[in-house]
Amino acid sequence: MNLVMSDITRNKLGCYMAQQASLNNIPVSALVSRFTVEPSVQQRFENASKESTEFTKRINVIGVTDQKGEKILLDTTGPIARTNTSYDGTKRRNPNNVVDLKNRKYQCEQVNYDTFISYPQLDAWAAHPDFQSRISAQIARQVALDRIMIGFNGTSHADESNFSTNKLLQDVNVGGWSTSEPTPANAL
Repeated sequence: MNLVMSDITRNKLGCYMAQQASLNNIPVSALVSRFTVEPSVQQRFENASKESTEFTKRINVIGVTDQKGEKILLDTTGPIARTNTSYDGTKRRNPNNVVDLKNRKYQCEQVNYDTFISYPQLDAWAAHPDFQSRISAQIARQVALDRIMIGFNGTSHADESNFSTNKLLQDVNVGGWSTSEPTPANAL
């Protein structure tokens, strides 16, 4: 296995890192430590992740700032379409209140998405003009796939997840897409 990065790859990787630093208004040297991702950069990443699979394109994802809270979107309890009205106003329209006011709480837990790309892979990708977007798109897609796996299989949030015993990411976070509670009609 090649443990030496080519000069072309080193240059392209340097440009990629400079771009990431620039987007987040930090020096390149800060990329090796913790930093807060700029909200606009985070939103672009979230959008790229959501758009990377057909399934996640169809899911509502609403960013929140509070770790705990109540549901964000309003649910409805039934249909509102009808034809029992008249054009001349002799028959009164009777609208229905179908807003679901049941509580549904959420709690956000920290989930880390850590990855690396080997030198041989970087060397192979460096030949492509879309080097930076290729790396970003691959990471965004894997984040989306992991979220799908957690959504269907997640049962708990462990302080330290164990991939060897939870290959479906059961201990990364609590899912909820496969359950029929609390809204059976909305279960996938």
